[in-house]
Amino acid sequence: MKFLKYALPVIIWMIFIFYISSLSHPPTPGPGVSYFGEFSHFIEYFILSFLFLRMFNGYNLKNVLLLAILFSILYGLTDEIHQLFVPYRAFEIEDLIIDSLGASVILIKLLFKK
Repeated sequence: MKFLKYALPVIIWMIFIFYISSLSHPPTPGPGVSYFGEFSHFIEYFILSFLFLRMFNGYNLKNVLLLAILFSILYGLTDEIHQLFVPYRAFEIEDLIIDSLGASVILIKLLFKK
């Protein structure tokens, strides 16, 4: 039951990211919308990091913040490598940096920890 509650949402979100990354021309809101790609990378990996944090907390692991950030960044790296094999896509270090920033936002949780 823990798998369904904690791990499955992580897997589903990772599949969603993989699917979007597999598209040669991912959907955008239209011309003239600046920074949509960067914003979507940031939000995707913020959500992934949150889901990893929730999963690791559910399994009572130690260093959950660090693990959540690290796993999210590693998935971002594999996602960029995956894009090397997708037509009209490429490995973008800028995207990996934005993914890492989005994943790291959960550090704010430390500010509110009692």
